[in-house]
Amino acid sequence: MSIKKLPSISSLLLAIIFITGCNQPATKVFENTDAMVEFAKANVTEIPLVDFKKMYEDYETFVLIDVRSKVEYDKSFIPGALNIERGLLEFRIAKDKFWEDEMLYMPLKDELIILCCKKGHRGALAAQSLKNLGYTNVKNLEGGVENWKQNYPDLIEMNEVATGGAVIEAAGGGGSDDGGC
Repeated sequence: MSIKKLPSISSLLLAIIFITGCNQPATKVFENTDAMVEFAKANVTEIPLVDFKKMYEDYETFVLIDVRSKVEYDKSFIPGALNIERGLLEFRIAKDKFWEDEMLYMPLKDELIILCCKKGHRGALAAQSLKNLGYTNVKNLEGGVENWKQNYPDLIEMNEVATGGAVIEAAGGGGSDDGGC
Protein backbone atom coordinates (compact mmCIF):
# COMPACT_ATOMS: atom_id res chain seq x y z
CA MET A 1 0.00 0.00 0.00
CA SER A 2 1.46 3.35 -1.02
CA ILE A 3 0.64 6.66 0.56
CA LYS A 4 0.29 9.65 -1.74
CA LYS A 5 1.54 12.92 -0.38
CA LEU A 6 -0.99 15.76 -0.57
CA PRO A 7 0.20 19.17 -1.75
CA SER A 8 1.03 21.57 1.05
CA ILE A 9 -1.33 24.37 1.93
CA SER A 10 1.27 26.93 0.88
CA SER A 11 1.50 25.29 -2.57
CA LEU A 12 -2.28 25.44 -2.93
CA LEU A 13 -2.38 29.09 -1.88
CA LEU A 14 0.38 29.97 -4.29
CA ALA A 15 -1.50 28.24 -7.11
CA ILE A 16 -4.73 30.09 -6.25
CA ILE A 17 -2.93 33.46 -6.15
CA PHE A 18 -1.27 32.73 -9.48
CA ILE A 19 -4.51 31.65 -11.18
CA THR A 20 -6.65 34.50 -9.86
CA GLY A 21 -3.89 37.06 -10.36
CA CYS A 22 -3.66 36.15 -14.03
CA ASN A 23 -7.35 36.90 -14.50
CA GLN A 24 -7.14 40.45 -13.20
CA PRO A 25 -7.39 43.17 -15.86
CA ALA A 26 -4.19 45.09 -16.36
CA THR A 27 -4.28 48.78 -15.49
CA LYS A 28 -2.93 50.94 -18.27
CA VAL A 29 -0.62 53.68 -17.07
CA PHE A 30 -0.21 56.79 -19.23
CA GLU A 31 2.70 59.20 -19.43
CA ASN A 32 0.33 62.20 -19.40
CA THR A 33 -3.26 63.25 -20.13
CA ASP A 34 -2.57 63.73 -23.83
CA ALA A 35 -1.55 60.06 -24.07
CA MET A 36 -4.68 59.06 -22.15
CA VAL A 37 -6.89 61.08 -24.51
CA GLU A 38 -5.18 59.61 -27.59
CA PHE A 39 -5.72 56.09 -26.22
CA ALA A 40 -9.41 56.85 -25.64
CA LYS A 41 -9.80 58.39 -29.11
CA ALA A 42 -8.23 55.28 -30.65
CA ASN A 43 -10.71 53.05 -28.79
CA VAL A 44 -13.98 54.93 -29.26
CA THR A 45 -15.93 55.87 -32.35
CA GLU A 46 -15.86 59.49 -33.35
CA ILE A 47 -18.87 60.71 -35.31
CA PRO A 48 -17.94 63.16 -38.08
CA LEU A 49 -19.57 66.55 -37.74
CA VAL A 50 -21.41 66.32 -41.07
CA ASP A 51 -22.86 62.90 -40.16
CA PHE A 52 -24.05 64.20 -36.81
CA LYS A 53 -25.59 67.27 -38.45
CA LYS A 54 -27.58 65.05 -40.83
CA MET A 55 -28.80 62.88 -37.95
CA TYR A 56 -29.63 66.00 -35.96
CA GLU A 57 -31.60 67.62 -38.77
CA ASP A 58 -33.36 64.35 -39.67
CA TYR A 59 -34.51 63.97 -36.04
CA GLU A 60 -32.91 60.55 -35.76
CA THR A 61 -33.13 58.90 -32.36
CA PHE A 62 -30.10 59.30 -30.11
CA VAL A 63 -29.20 60.65 -26.68
CA LEU A 64 -26.95 63.72 -26.85
CA ILE A 65 -24.96 64.32 -23.67
CA ASP A 66 -22.76 67.39 -23.19
CA VAL A 67 -20.06 66.47 -20.67
CA ARG A 68 -18.69 70.00 -20.18
CA SER A 69 -19.05 71.87 -16.89
CA LYS A 70 -22.37 73.53 -16.14
CA VAL A 71 -20.75 76.96 -16.62
CA GLU A 72 -19.59 76.01 -20.12
CA TYR A 73 -22.93 74.42 -20.98
CA ASP A 74 -24.91 77.42 -19.70
CA LYS A 75 -22.92 79.71 -22.01
CA SER A 76 -23.64 77.77 -25.22
CA PHE A 77 -24.90 74.33 -26.14
CA ILE A 78 -26.32 72.26 -28.95
CA PRO A 79 -30.11 72.39 -28.57
CA GLY A 80 -31.41 69.10 -27.21
CA ALA A 81 -28.18 68.24 -25.40
CA LEU A 82 -28.46 67.10 -21.81
CA ASN A 83 -25.67 68.34 -19.54
CA ILE A 84 -24.04 65.65 -17.40
CA GLU A 85 -20.58 66.77 -16.38
CA ARG A 86 -17.82 64.30 -17.14
CA GLY A 87 -17.02 63.75 -13.48
CA LEU A 88 -20.63 62.76 -12.79
CA LEU A 89 -21.48 60.82 -15.95
CA GLU A 90 -20.61 57.35 -14.65
CA PHE A 91 -22.68 57.98 -11.52
CA ARG A 92 -25.78 59.33 -13.29
CA ILE A 93 -26.01 57.40 -16.56
CA ALA A 94 -27.77 54.38 -15.02
CA LYS A 95 -29.71 56.09 -12.23
CA ASP A 96 -33.47 56.03 -12.79
CA LYS A 97 -33.97 58.96 -10.41
CA PHE A 98 -31.66 61.22 -12.43
CA TRP A 99 -33.52 60.49 -15.68
CA GLU A 100 -36.91 60.86 -13.98
CA ASP A 101 -35.85 64.28 -12.67
CA GLU A 102 -34.87 65.24 -16.24
CA MET A 103 -38.24 63.85 -17.47
CA LEU A 104 -36.42 61.53 -19.86
CA TYR A 105 -36.06 57.80 -20.31
CA MET A 106 -32.82 56.25 -19.15
CA PRO A 107 -30.89 55.03 -22.21
CA LEU A 108 -30.49 51.31 -22.69
CA LYS A 109 -26.99 49.85 -23.01
CA ASP A 110 -27.37 49.47 -26.81
CA GLU A 111 -28.99 52.84 -27.58
CA LEU A 112 -27.01 55.42 -29.53
CA ILE A 113 -25.39 57.90 -27.15
CA ILE A 114 -23.46 60.81 -28.63
CA LEU A 115 -21.15 62.70 -26.32
CA CYS A 116 -19.83 66.20 -26.83
CA CYS A 117 -17.50 68.50 -24.96
CA LYS A 118 -15.54 71.60 -25.92
CA LYS A 119 -13.06 70.05 -28.40
CA GLY A 120 -13.61 66.28 -28.19
CA HIS A 121 -11.07 65.31 -25.51
CA ARG A 122 -13.36 64.94 -22.48
CA GLY A 123 -15.96 63.38 -24.77
CA ALA A 124 -13.48 60.66 -25.78
CA LEU A 125 -12.65 59.93 -22.14
CA ALA A 126 -16.35 59.86 -21.27
CA ALA A 127 -17.09 57.53 -24.20
CA GLN A 128 -14.34 55.19 -22.99
CA SER A 129 -15.92 55.18 -19.52
CA LEU A 130 -19.36 54.35 -20.91
CA LYS A 131 -17.86 51.53 -22.96
CA ASN A 132 -16.26 50.23 -19.76
CA LEU A 133 -19.75 50.26 -18.20
CA GLY A 134 -21.15 48.12 -21.02
CA TYR A 135 -22.68 50.75 -23.31
CA THR A 136 -22.19 49.44 -26.83
CA ASN A 137 -23.25 52.29 -29.10
CA VAL A 138 -21.37 55.36 -27.85
CA LYS A 139 -19.85 57.99 -30.13
CA ASN A 140 -17.88 61.16 -29.53
CA LEU A 141 -18.65 64.29 -31.57
CA GLU A 142 -15.68 65.19 -33.78
CA GLY A 143 -14.18 68.49 -32.60
CA GLY A 144 -16.83 69.01 -29.94
CA VAL A 145 -19.12 71.97 -29.44
CA GLU A 146 -16.46 74.43 -30.65
CA ASN A 147 -16.36 72.69 -34.04
CA TRP A 148 -20.17 72.61 -34.17
CA LYS A 149 -20.38 76.31 -33.24
CA GLN A 150 -17.78 77.27 -35.86
CA ASN A 151 -19.45 75.31 -38.68
CA TYR A 152 -23.12 75.68 -37.73
CA PRO A 153 -23.48 78.91 -35.71
CA ASP A 154 -27.21 79.00 -36.41
CA LEU A 155 -27.59 75.62 -34.64
CA ILE A 156 -26.18 76.63 -31.27
CA GLU A 157 -28.01 77.99 -28.26
CA MET A 158 -26.15 81.01 -26.82
CA ASN A 159 -26.67 82.42 -23.35
CA GLU A 160 -24.26 85.21 -22.46
CA VAL A 161 -25.87 85.92 -19.08
CA ALA A 162 -26.07 83.36 -16.29
CA THR A 163 -28.79 83.14 -13.69
CA GLY A 164 -28.59 86.21 -11.48
CA GLY A 165 -27.28 88.43 -14.26
CA ALA A 166 -23.58 87.57 -13.99
CA VAL A 167 -21.68 87.40 -17.23
CA ILE A 168 -20.16 83.96 -17.77
CA GLU A 169 -16.57 83.83 -18.91
CA ALA A 170 -15.51 80.92 -21.07
CA ALA A 171 -14.18 78.15 -18.87
CA GLY A 172 -10.71 76.97 -19.76
CA GLY A 173 -10.75 73.96 -17.42
CA GLY A 174 -10.41 70.36 -18.32
CA GLY A 175 -6.75 70.07 -17.46
CA SER A 176 -5.38 70.97 -20.88
CA ASP A 177 -2.49 73.32 -21.45
CA ASP A 178 -4.14 74.66 -24.60
CA GLY A 179 -7.01 76.43 -22.85
CA GLY A 180 -9.48 73.62 -22.34
CA CYS A 181 -10.75 70.41 -23.76
